[in-house]
Amino acid sequence: GSKRRAVRIADNGSFSFSYEPRMGGQRCAHPLCHFICARWNHLKRNGRVCDEWRVHSRNPFGIELGGKANGDSHGIPRKTSAAIITRYFLSMTLAPTLATHSLAFFKAALGRALLLAWVGSFLIATPAVHAQGGSVKPGINDKFLSEALDVTEWTGKFEGESRQIYSHREAIVEALKLEDKQRVADVGAGTGFFSELLSRAVGDNGQVWALEISPKFVEHLKQRFDKAGLENIEVVENTDRTTGLAESSIDLAFICDVYHHFEYPDEILNNLKYVLRGHGSLVVVDFHRETGKSEDWVLEHVRASQDVFRKEIENAGFVFVEEVKIEGLDDNYIMRFRTR
Repeated sequence: GSKRRAVRIADNGSFSFSYEPRMGGQRCAHPLCHFICARWNHLKRNGRVCDEWRVHSRNPFGIELGGKANGDSHGIPRKTSAAIITRYFLSMTLAPTLATHSLAFFKAALGRALLLAWVGSFLIATPAVHAQGGSVKPGINDKFLSEALDVTEWTGKFEGESRQIYSHREAIVEALKLEDKQRVADVGAGTGFFSELLSRAVGDNGQVWALEISPKFVEHLKQRFDKAGLENIEVVENTDRTTGLAESSIDLAFICDVYHHFEYPDEILNNLKYVLRGHGSLVVVDFHRETGKSEDWVLEHVRASQDVFRKEIENAGFVFVEEVKIEGLDDNYIMRFRTR
């Protein structure tokens, strides 16, 4: 007989979508129904739903839908948006109704469909792990790209002993376990103090690339390294989407207090995979971001938590290796990854 769609919400917060036959029939086996239910329950069990929804305006699932499953004829497009999900639910819900029911029944079905579409758009189009392709925080680097940037002012901010990564800079570089002759990229070198330490760690036969998107910092870096006589450092003015390095040219990419400044992390991460040698390392140092614990400026400035950043990097194809602990480094965490 004819069928109608229903949404079931259980006491434990899980839910499922199904067909309800009026005169018999089977429950819906549509893969989207199973996918949503399975993802929701997985996140509920692992305690990863509420915090991420409160903190972020994007999607807690970090998903990409695509292709056909179980022989089903309804492939959902990759990079699925709220609008696509809404249209999908409306079409799948209302089409059978229009064909078999009266106008009054259609009005009732429309209300159910709109509610279903609204729920679907929240679940699928609101990611904690950002949607791929677009800017994750527009304007985050505007002040560094400005011609009015005061390098002296920022040197005072970046190289003050009250800044934990500066006061622990030698311990951080030691934790990288660099060897002689290795090739390293200091991604977002800033004022260059880490590049100098990396230069000494890899020795005269090693190579360091100090990458910067800020023209003012690029000029400063060149002057600093020339004055210090560091011939194994090359300054590269890269973009917010690429490193500008050659394929398989580095052994380690070092990203310190910079990942949260990546406006297009997917593109940069993909490029880093390209420039890293086989089983090369990616080390990310960034701020702990915890509601109720972190300072207000961190909550405002850093867009996501350590768990979210880790998931983004893993989704890009990197393998998590370890979290490095340094005594006294409380404001920041250090994560090491490697290429597959």
